[in-house]
Amino acid sequence: MIKKTIEYVSNIPFHIRPIGIFSSTVQSSNCEVFVTKNKLTVNGNSTMQLIKLEIVKGNSVTVSVDGKDERSILETLIQVILNS
Repeated sequence: MIKKTIEYVSNIPFHIRPIGIFSSTVQSSNCEVFVTKNKLTVNGNSTMQLIKLEIVKGNSVTVSVDGKDERSILETLIQVILNS
């Protein structure tokens, strides 16, 4: 398992379009993915759980990935978050 913590820097909250891209990327991978904000950890393949995190500018978010191709999946998911 690998993980990476980033700061969300966009002025626009992490919304449904990038959340959909994030969760579909997870679903098409062979990895388990969890996203943590503060003390709340959710499954990365669940759009509804990701929405519950309410990620906004200044939040620290940790993405944890376990499985085959975990490094490439982690970097792809981090880019989805940073480019939203």
